[in-house]
Amino acid sequence: MRALAGFALLFALLSVDVYGDAGVRINTQGPFTDVGVWMYRTDDGKFRNGPGVKGTNESLIMPSPTPQYGEALVAITHIHHPRDRMGYPVHVSLIEKAFANVHKVQLYSSGSDDMMWAYTAGTPFGQEHGESTGSARAEAPESYKMTGPFPGNQPLPAPYADAVAYLKNALGSIENMPTAQKDLSNYVVLFSETDAVIWMEIAPVPAAGEDVHLGCQMQNGRDMVFGYEKNAAAGKHGGPWLQCF
Repeated sequence: MRALAGFALLFALLSVDVYGDAGVRINTQGPFTDVGVWMYRTDDGKFRNGPGVKGTNESLIMPSPTPQYGEALVAITHIHHPRDRMGYPVHVSLIEKAFANVHKVQLYSSGSDDMMWAYTAGTPFGQEHGESTGSARAEAPESYKMTGPFPGNQPLPAPYADAVAYLKNALGSIENMPTAQKDLSNYVVLFSETDAVIWMEIAPVPAAGEDVHLGCQMQNGRDMVFGYEKNAAAGKHGGPWLQCF
């Protein structure tokens, strides 16, 4: 339960077809540079950014926060490389939200447009919001229904049974992932349903002694998104695959 409560990017412009003969592969283009920045509130009510810390979309390890005398840690900003969510309506990943919850801070996640997406520790995972480069705020324009996340080692919602079967097959078709990381029981699953697609974001449960970090790859697996196209022809439901989210 602690790992679930604690529950960021290379976007592959791919569509997964688990009914075809060819498997799919992760990291065909290699990792990309991401940056993390701690934010502190000073004793006079102002804010100060710490130094930027470089990592990759796979793994961005932040050093321990170092507030100065009278300061409080309030936020973390995750600056992503340019990315394309391919229609996925969620902007802040499960691992990013896990990181925010572990450190009890606001998390800001950059996008590919003028928006910075924010998630507040301790709030439901669906309560992210966009902040423009000015003071205005905008909600996500997409309309979707979010359910979960659910532990992958327990029964998942019956209405999504076909999508889950597709997810398991698609996960198993990735050629260059360790076998253990293809086991859905090592993940939690978040469903986000639009009119056309059932999106399934999976995030690995931390291994024993493993700290949640920014970036998609952890010991038990990687934060990925699989789209299941609801209105496709029989056997052709394969949709967009975000191989690192």
